[in-house]
Amino acid sequence: MVTHGLSTKCMVVIVAAVALFLLAVTLQTSSAKTPDGMPPSEEQVCSGLHGAAFGLCNAYCEAQDCDVHPRPSCAVLRRNFERVTGSPVFPCDAFCGDGTVNQDSEDCDPPGSACADERICQMDCTCPEPACGDGVIDPGEQCDPPGTLCAGGSCGPGCVCLPTP
Repeated sequence: MVTHGLSTKCMVVIVAAVALFLLAVTLQTSSAKTPDGMPPSEEQVCSGLHGAAFGLCNAYCEAQDCDVHPRPSCAVLRRNFERVTGSPVFPCDAFCGDGTVNQDSEDCDPPGSACADERICQMDCTCPEPACGDGVIDPGEQCDPPGTLCAGGSCGPGCVCLPTP
């Protein structure tokens, strides 16, 4: 073997250093994580898209986690995604109407669905507060809404049954 004047000991050190470098790079790459701690290979949010839309979604939702960590490049990805798909909404964007209660401001989702207390989810994904006149008999009410019939009479103001005179 031609060593161009390098000793065998020096060659062994160089080969070992290169091997260690390659091992370190391989380990770092295989354990690379996005800002949310999940490697892109384990996330599935973009799996229903294809071509450029998939690539832009993967960059926005998984590699850069723009839905959690906004940065200037995220706006560029959103503009390009809208140009390709016609929609500025990425699959990882949480919004009222996406069918999932995934924001602190949401009590329910989607609007028009039933709230836990049987009221109807409002357009802003909140459940209305209990109130006399909302058509739901709440604690402290005997009837609802006022003007309807109830046991022994009619529902009066304050959602209390009033005897028929």
